[in-house]
Amino acid sequence: MLHCTIRLNSRNPCQCTTLANHGLQRRPRVDVFEVEIRPRGSAEPCRSPIEACPQHSVMTIRNDQVLDIFRELPGHRGCSEGELDVAESQLGVELPMRYREMMQLDAGRLCGAGIVAPIRRLQELRQDAIALLIEDGHSYRPDADDVVFAWEDIYAFYFFKADGNNDPPVMMFNYDDSEHDWAPVIAYDTLTTYFTDALRRYLDLN
Repeated sequence: MLHCTIRLNSRNPCQCTTLANHGLQRRPRVDVFEVEIRPRGSAEPCRSPIEACPQHSVMTIRNDQVLDIFRELPGHRGCSEGELDVAESQLGVELPMRYREMMQLDAGRLCGAGIVAPIRRLQELRQDAIALLIEDGHSYRPDADDVVFAWEDIYAFYFFKADGNNDPPVMMFNYDDSEHDWAPVIAYDTLTTYFTDALRRYLDLN
């Protein structure tokens, strides 16, 4: 039996996509693990990808280590090169290398966690974003090379500019807040920062 969880007043066009339809879970059991921190001997090196130093009470995990931890998870379900090529053809853009790498690595888990939208829905999300902007009377419109790739439940959508930059900034349009005069703002300096921040939360690495 298929089921769908809908949040009241949600305007997220991705919200009604059931995880059951795709065989995904929001937090698969296989992703739950424990990290044991213990004092090291003088000759014992810090172990990658998590570097625990006994002289510090707080364990610091760098962005590259977050990505390493994610890469080492079992059961990756990445999209194919062909699927990405089809999306590029539909959108008329060349997707950034960082986005392609992450989607090929594990699009299934990223979509299941709500970090990105399914690759097949990119064109649809762009249309949804434009329709919402028109409905709410906002003057802003995405450029032809803006790719809407994620939707924050209830209040915002995220996009990047596919202009040849391999790791472009991630922009956010908050359609529930007039603080920025109804204009998009830079939410993350790079796609890498966006993914690592989202994966920190997903993997409970904060």
